[in-house]
Amino acid sequence: MIKSVILSFICLILACTFSFAQVTIDNYSVNGIGQAQLSIQGQAGKYYILNAQHAPNYNWATAMTMGVNGTMVITDPAGAYPLANYTITEHDVANPDDWDGDGIDDVTEFNNMPTDAPLNFADPIPFIDGTTSIPDAETFLDLATINNVGWAPFLDGQLYVKFGILDRDTDFPKVYFINSNTYTIHGSFWNGIGAVVNGDDSSGEIVFNANDISPNGVIGTYSFNFSFGDAYDFEATQRTYELLAANMPFLQNNMNHFIGQNDEANHLNNYAADFVDSRIEIALESDVFAEINYIPFHEAEGYGFFKHMTDLEETPGSRDIVLYDALPNSLPRVGGIITSVIQTPLSHVNLRAIQDNVPNAYIADPLSIDSIANLLGSYVYYRADNETFEIR
Repeated sequence: MIKSVILSFICLILACTFSFAQVTIDNYSVNGIGQAQLSIQGQAGKYYILNAQHAPNYNWATAMTMGVNGTMVITDPAGAYPLANYTITEHDVANPDDWDGDGIDDVTEFNNMPTDAPLNFADPIPFIDGTTSIPDAETFLDLATINNVGWAPFLDGQLYVKFGILDRDTDFPKVYFINSNTYTIHGSFWNGIGAVVNGDDSSGEIVFNANDISPNGVIGTYSFNFSFGDAYDFEATQRTYELLAANMPFLQNNMNHFIGQNDEANHLNNYAADFVDSRIEIALESDVFAEINYIPFHEAEGYGFFKHMTDLEETPGSRDIVLYDALPNSLPRVGGIITSVIQTPLSHVNLRAIQDNVPNAYIADPLSIDSIANLLGSYVYYRADNETFEIR
C-alpha cells in the first residue's frame, strides 16, 4: 500500500498526463435486462473505459473493454443511465494509462484479474486473503462461504462474500473482496493484509441468491448489505454500490441493496426518498419475506414453560418453550423455539433444534395471535408441523 501512495504522489508531482481521447458514441440502447449498450467504432490495439456521471459531483468508471476493429458495443454492468451520463475514452494498449493511479497500468491489471483491478486503487493481495476484483461468477464462488452469523442472522445459511472499502469518498478508494473461507470477520482481514485502517468506510457482504429472479428476468441475484444490515444515506450507499459494480464486470444488472429488518425504519424515515428513480434497487428484509407467515424449520413436539425472551443475555432452561424477536448469539437446550424473525435451515438456532429434536418455527408477528399471546407465562404443549403449528 505504501508503494501505491508513493507512486501516485510522484505522478502528481511530475504532472503525469494520460494518453487518451474521448470517442464518439454512435448508438445508445438499453438491452432486455436494463443495461446501457453504447456502440463505437473501435480499434484493435486500443482499450476503452466507460465513465458514468453518477451524481453532479461523482463521475466514475464503470467498465473497461479491450478494442476490436469496427463496430463494438460497451455495456454498463449495472442499470442504464441516460446517454448524457456516459462518456467513453480510448487508450493505447502498447502505451497504457493508469486510470486508478495505483502505479500499475490498466492493461497489466486487466490481464491479471482478479488479483489486480484496473478500476481499483487497492494493492494486489494473495488469493488466500482475497481479491481486488471479481471478473466472473466462478471467482465469486471461490471466495464465498456459508456460515452461521449470530450478529447478522439474515446471513445464516446464505452463500456470501465479505467486502471492505477503505478511503471510499476519496479519489483513491480501495475495494477488497475478502476470501470468506479464510476470514470470518473484517478486522481479521485488515490485520491479515497489514492494512492501515483509518475508518472502515464500507464493510459488508454480497449474498448470491441462486434461485432468485431479478425484476429484469435474470436468474440469480447478488445482494449487498452493510454489516448488520445497516442503512446508510444515499451518497454512501451509491458510492459503495458503484465501486462494487465497477469491479464485478460480469454483473447483469442483477445486484440490489439489502437492508435488515432492524434498520428498515431508519432507511424509510431518513433515506428512502433519495433512492427513488436511482439505479439502486432496495430489498427490505420484511419485504423479502412479506408473503411468508410460517416456516417450520424442525418438525417436532415439546412441552415446557412458555417464555418471551426479551433479553438476549438471559439463559433459558431446558424445559422452556422460548419466543425470540431476534436470534440469540447462542442457545442452550430448550423445549421448543419460536422466532418472529426469519431463520434459515442452517442457522445456529435450527441446528440446535435438530440436535435436540425440539420444535422450531418462524411465525410472523406471533404476539398478534391470541393462541400464542394468551399462553405466555404458562406451561404449554407446542408442535411444529409441515403446514401449521399447534400450541395449547
